[in-house]
Amino acid sequence: MIRPLLAAFLWVLILGGCAPTEPTITTFVDEWRLLSAGPNGLATITMPTGIVANPSVWAGPDGTVFPVSKIKRFREDVYALHSSLPWIIIFDATTLAPKDTIDLGGNGVPFDITFPNATTAYVSLPTTNAVGIIDLTVGMVVATIDVGSKSAGIASAGNQVCVALTSANELAIIDTRTNLVETRLPTDPAPVYVDADGLNAVFCVVCLGSGKIDRENPTAPTIIFVSATSRTILKKLDIAGRPTNASLQLPRGLIVTANEYAFVPVQNGLVRVNTRTRNKVTVIQVDSYDAIAYNPARAEIILQRTLDGGTVYDVLDEFAENTKASSVQADSSSSIIGIGR
Repeated sequence: MIRPLLAAFLWVLILGGCAPTEPTITTFVDEWRLLSAGPNGLATITMPTGIVANPSVWAGPDGTVFPVSKIKRFREDVYALHSSLPWIIIFDATTLAPKDTIDLGGNGVPFDITFPNATTAYVSLPTTNAVGIIDLTVGMVVATIDVGSKSAGIASAGNQVCVALTSANELAIIDTRTNLVETRLPTDPAPVYVDADGLNAVFCVVCLGSGKIDRENPTAPTIIFVSATSRTILKKLDIAGRPTNASLQLPRGLIVTANEYAFVPVQNGLVRVNTRTRNKVTVIQVDSYDAIAYNPARAEIILQRTLDGGTVYDVLDEFAENTKASSVQADSSSSIIGIGR
């Protein structure tokens, strides 16, 4: 009895070994959406295919074009800053359905926005030389802070908010516990872009340099690192990229990633600086980029450049060393972010 049973068992094993291999079915699709803000409103592009999913996410309350100057995501919402009206439109980050409109009224058109905590936003208001405090729970401006000059880029680290005062060549640092300007720091000419490295409590500020928005002799652009805890300048670096025509280089954005790097696009490349060591400027890419964004959910950098009359969106890894995807579109944008499918 043992031998027949053993023979049957071996026969089953042989048949099983000769059976064709079952194909592995993979259902995962690495697909996401690029949200682009431009003169014709908000549009979504499916990545990495580059197919326009929705050319007009929202045209405006009366059906007119909804021009957007900047978009930022905070938690589950997207905040779109109108480029000519005192509005901030809030969209659901998943469905992109409009949820609310913050009317800034006589405070003017917003330039930039930051979120130091879950219930409060601070918005730069250049036409009124102020920073507005928005209560996100009620969707309205509850107070303004006079900063004495045209406000531009704004960012937060802990309970500190840093705003660039472009025409005054200064930074104003606001403490959210007092909502007062606690410190003013002089900068190089034309500070515009501000972002924060929360891990190291450092503000990164990009100054365009002279001759970019005034008629002074051109100077090279710089990046300034400011301690959010001591409110002092830690370091300043030239970010012209390459010596050739350094004084004519014009920065077109700033992002700070989770791995302690700041990236600034200029005409002759993409500049990278470590926000912790702050001792070296490296040119990573050689293309001329018009806009930059960081998608922390995917640890990717999104860049926009112009090529043969079209607009190219390049998706790079978190060190900006390898291109992961590219998409060619007809329309340009003033601001871009990555969202889920």
